[in-house]
Amino acid sequence: SGIAMQVAKSSRPASCTEHLFSHVLDMTHHRYNGKFQSHGFQVAIGTLTMCAFFDEFFKMDLSTLDVDACVAAWPSLEAEQRRALDLFRDFPVPELGYTEITKKWNDAETVRVQLTRVKENWPAFKARLQAQCYPFEKMRALFAAAGVMLPVALQQAINMGVNMMDTMMLGSFGEIQLSASSLANQYYNFFTILCMGIIGGSSVLAAQYWGAGEKEKVRETFNMALRLSAGVAVLFMILTWIFPGPIMSIYTSEEEVIVQGIRYLKITAFIFVIHGTSLVAAQLMRSVGQAHLGLIVSIISFVVNIGANYIFIFGKFGMPRMEIAGAALGTLIARGAEFITTFFYILVKDKSLGLRICHLIKSPSAAFYRSYFRLGAPVLVSDSLLGLGGNIVSVVLGHMGAAVVASNAICQVVDRLCTVVIQGVSNASGIITGQTLGMGNRKKAMEQGETFYFFSIVFGLLSSLLVFLFGPLTVSVYTLNQETVVLVHQMMNAYVVIVFFQAIQSVMTKGVLRGGACRFQRNLLPPRRPQRLLPGLPCRQPQDSRTCLRCRGADSRRHHG
Repeated sequence: SGIAMQVAKSSRPASCTEHLFSHVLDMTHHRYNGKFQSHGFQVAIGTLTMCAFFDEFFKMDLSTLDVDACVAAWPSLEAEQRRALDLFRDFPVPELGYTEITKKWNDAETVRVQLTRVKENWPAFKARLQAQCYPFEKMRALFAAAGVMLPVALQQAINMGVNMMDTMMLGSFGEIQLSASSLANQYYNFFTILCMGIIGGSSVLAAQYWGAGEKEKVRETFNMALRLSAGVAVLFMILTWIFPGPIMSIYTSEEEVIVQGIRYLKITAFIFVIHGTSLVAAQLMRSVGQAHLGLIVSIISFVVNIGANYIFIFGKFGMPRMEIAGAALGTLIARGAEFITTFFYILVKDKSLGLRICHLIKSPSAAFYRSYFRLGAPVLVSDSLLGLGGNIVSVVLGHMGAAVVASNAICQVVDRLCTVVIQGVSNASGIITGQTLGMGNRKKAMEQGETFYFFSIVFGLLSSLLVFLFGPLTVSVYTLNQETVVLVHQMMNAYVVIVFFQAIQSVMTKGVLRGGACRFQRNLLPPRRPQRLLPGLPCRQPQDSRTCLRCRGADSRRHHG
């Protein structure tokens, strides 16, 4: 746009009518919810308005335009100057309108030439305009996706930043502690994936009910999901506290790694409940348009975790040097901060959902649980298999030695840092398609699914490029022996290919398909056939729409008994 402005000798290529909306809103001191809004927000409103204008404009047939009548009605410069002074008389700079109209006004003959050209070339002119102008609904869908996608992507980037700092700090003590931490976290990641499975099913319900305007059902969904996550967390906590040694022995046979892993897991046992419930709660808030909560919580967690890790891993400010146990303690403190922040906001500050402690006391009905498992069982099974598969890979790598485990840990951090936008797109696709179907608009949801499929390809290619360019450079920030360095480079080459296909799979199966929440979710279960991926868009087949409550819109109450 900068080059275009230089060529045109005007800011119009980058600042057109949508920016005029921002100027008017500023000059009239407009507020939204009592607050002045940012320039970007104002321009977005102007962009949507102009997209709606062009939708109507393209319905006109300017090949029949009466040019003579238009020219006859064209106002003189003096009339326009008087009108500008009148319009801007109460503005801080009343002469602004006068100055602008004087510079940009065209005489009647110039207007005649312009309108004649438009009339004579209207079909071609219209086609070129339509190729450049997004329809209102598509632009609104893109804005909605960005509204969810960007906070989620930033949140994922911050979380991966925390993981990278953990890896770097422990990496300074060598491969043994780095490997122990990595393997212990693979076990913990299994729990996290199960929580994401709970979220996958419940967020579908929450987005549906939110789209249908049923807040009470949304609150019941939150209640159910929190109870499920707390139950799974208590089970993992007990197993981890009683059997840390046998758990680590599954992942590795190296005694030194097992000993360090036990130190890590003994502290990790206290994290399950507070992290599992806060993770589920923050993720579900995205389904009701509160994507910023997860970002805020992640920022707080990042600051707390980095500070606590530095203090307890290295023994700063009079604290003992705990090394790997310090990393676990730092994570526990950070997760505690997440828990307090998340539930203080949801239970005290938030007014849109209105979830309070009284709503969590009463257990959801058995019929509600049945409805959840009818939709969420494929998600839970799919994510359980995903977590189990990841852990089996970790078991295999763990028995290949500490160098292999350390190499894989480094590559995974790079992979996740380079694919944060994909996670944002995946989350956004599920929420937006779910809300759209909750309003009963299946055609629009199909269009959104196709848009997100395109996004997955673009961001998959970009992520592969990022891993290829920056992955090898990360090796220099770790203290590694030569064998580990070689392994990291070899694994990184494989990740370059993997992340592209991972992007498409994540967006379509974990996002769009779950947002549809119909029987095509069975495609998530193995054996997964590549040719079935694209058909897995929400409610593509009429017979499957019977199982999708969004396809019935206001009839959702009857669907859930």
